[in-house]
Amino acid sequence: MSSCLLGPEPALFEALRVAFGRAARDADTGAPQCVSMQCTFSAGCPGEPDDAPLPPRTAAAAPPGGGDDAWVADAYALPARVACQFAVYPLGTGAHMDGIYEVIAEATRSPAFKAGQKTHFCSMLDGDGAEVFDVLRRSFATARQHAGHVTMTATLTANKAAWVRGEAL
Repeated sequence: MSSCLLGPEPALFEALRVAFGRAARDADTGAPQCVSMQCTFSAGCPGEPDDAPLPPRTAAAAPPGGGDDAWVADAYALPARVACQFAVYPLGTGAHMDGIYEVIAEATRSPAFKAGQKTHFCSMLDGDGAEVFDVLRRSFATARQHAGHVTMTATLTANKAAWVRGEAL
């Protein structure tokens, strides 16, 4: 299945969390379902203005002050374990590596960061679903501070059969 989510932050990450959490559990029983999601995030693309009209939010409006506490309940119903491979690309700046290094430094502070994984061009996360999604959100925001146009890719997996059999984090 393919879909496109458009919207302001934090509603975009709220919707992503809801979609992943719902896909990771059986709609009738709530039993865990193996799921994988490939995402591409983009902001500041020269061909798409940031002020493009968006459809109205269908969930209740955020209370004054906003914040994560304004998210719908399903945004918190994430799997206990999510593995993720992600990469951030700050574009249109000669100092793009500064942004990438800051994103990596931020990610390494998370208990979900998989230190010592031999990967090229991406970082690995493996941990609590809420923490993994929070790292993605912070990483994208950090990269946006360094470049006007940023893309980020992420592949998320939850409820792998091997994990059910007791594979350790």
